[in-house]
Amino acid sequence: EPPRHGAHGHERVSWSELFGFIRAHWQVVLTLSIVFGGMNIVTGGIIKWSPAYMSRFFKLNPAEYGLALGLVESIPAIGGLLLAGWTIDRWYASGRKDAHLTYYMWVLILTGPLVFFGLMSDSVALFLAAVGLAKGLTVNFLGIAAAQVQTISPPNMRGRLSGLFFLMVVALLGSTFGALLPAVISEHVLQDSVRIGHAIAITLAIFAPLSVVAILWGRKYVRITVEK
Repeated sequence: EPPRHGAHGHERVSWSELFGFIRAHWQVVLTLSIVFGGMNIVTGGIIKWSPAYMSRFFKLNPAEYGLALGLVESIPAIGGLLLAGWTIDRWYASGRKDAHLTYYMWVLILTGPLVFFGLMSDSVALFLAAVGLAKGLTVNFLGIAAAQVQTISPPNMRGRLSGLFFLMVVALLGSTFGALLPAVISEHVLQDSVRIGHAIAITLAIFAPLSVVAILWGRKYVRITVEK
């Protein structure tokens, strides 16, 4: 394993040293927070509101859509994780120290528009296809995020940095704003609770481009941090 930030031992570090590392690498922390925090809000919206949209908009009951929705949310995720791992490993081994963010940037660019139009569609088949594509690629980032945090962390800080990142950025954002933001958009912007699926699409339209911009700005800082 390559050396990280001059730290070869596993001596215990204080919380002040931990937050000092975060302050010193604020550009990296900000980039990862925007990208993975923002897209986890989209993930939360898809998971929490897709069943309601199937009932409200498509007039289906859980017995009719439950199996299909469960399959499109689970099976593509497995394939997406394998594809991400295989691609990122190859890119990283070839010397691309920003492989994780670069891979995810291209995923967002290529799949984001397709998912958006699928979520906006009046076709239940296209909506389910959009959910499957999203779960397989567009919002299938937890493995990527976990690996990226590990690569930028000194060995004796990895546990706490990973815990803080996933608690503050991933878990809290996804659990709170993932449910809240689509509801606010449907109620106060679209003024139609039936169109909650369109609100999910709008949430994606906000955070996917923002994440691409954040990656383009921040991946150079990630490269520098990984190479130290």
